[in-house]
Amino acid sequence: MRPISNSQSRTDRRFSSIFGASAALVLAATASAWSGGAIVKGDILLPDRGLEAEARRRDTVIAIRPEAEASGIGGGKAGDAGKIEIRSDGFSPRVIAVPVGATVDVVNRDDQVHNPVSSSAAKKFDLGMIAKDETGRVTFDRAGVVRVVSKAAPSMEAFIVVVDAPYFATPGASAGYEVSGLPIGAYVASAWSPFYEPVERRFTVAHEREVVRVDLRFETERRSSAP
Repeated sequence: MRPISNSQSRTDRRFSSIFGASAALVLAATASAWSGGAIVKGDILLPDRGLEAEARRRDTVIAIRPEAEASGIGGGKAGDAGKIEIRSDGFSPRVIAVPVGATVDVVNRDDQVHNPVSSSAAKKFDLGMIAKDETGRVTFDRAGVVRVVSKAAPSMEAFIVVVDAPYFATPGASAGYEVSGLPIGAYVASAWSPFYEPVERRFTVAHEREVVRVDLRFETERRSSAP
């Protein structure tokens, strides 16, 4: 696993601005039933192959916003929550996406005491020493990418992508993603990864019940220098 460089943080700030200024509406990446509006789905394409590529693909966040900022499109609640666990082999999951205003629990499942911290511009925090089965909690009030490490094991890292966009998803165990409920209009789909530079694609929803395919292809690897 490679740490993120200072130059990468500038790119991540650009990605957070791509998310837009609308309130966040979380949609399940595996949504299968039509619930009104169009469905957008696609694959996350990588330059790598094999087992490592599969692991990297899971650590992707996809965000979709109207090309012209729309208003009144649902909204996430300040009480929305996420969770990351600290295990002996690292953080799990390594990457999560939450809306602005969400609270994330950091739970220690390791026998070792850990001290989760972040010095990211989007959120700086120090949760102090957390013993096994104890929980630290932090609320995110600003969009951006937050890199979390443990002072007890600096090689361990996780990324909390705080999204300010109408729709977002993570691919999970599959190669692709799916979001639903998009009204007719023009959109921008963006993808973030800790391994590659962010990418985006524009697309249009022409019909309310349309299924639109939007594949997102990563091409350029991030720099490997430490921050």
